[in-house]
Amino acid sequence: AAFLEDHGDDLAQSREAFVNGVASAVMMRYDTSPDDPFLASFRDFRPKGASDRWDRLVSDPVETSLRDHYPVLKEKRRLDELFRYHPLDVLVAALRTPASKAD
Repeated sequence: AAFLEDHGDDLAQSREAFVNGVASAVMMRYDTSPDDPFLASFRDFRPKGASDRWDRLVSDPVETSLRDHYPVLKEKRRLDELFRYHPLDVLVAALRTPASKAD
């Protein structure tokens, strides 16, 4: 939250990469420790003063990734794709397409 408060404006130019990194890290943590209370605390965290940035850059992307991206990546056994940068929506759409090259 302090990082976003200090550098949130700078992230506008690299928003997708930042969001992808945060979401990917949380999905990996969820995969290895889904019941870890620290993960729930991170997901439920609401900072004072920077809540709009937090929601746009952390909270909303994390929720979307755990709800929409993680299940597809897990089912298709493609969590390794999280270690390469690419838009998660594009990757998941390719995995949902029957007879996809990504399969």
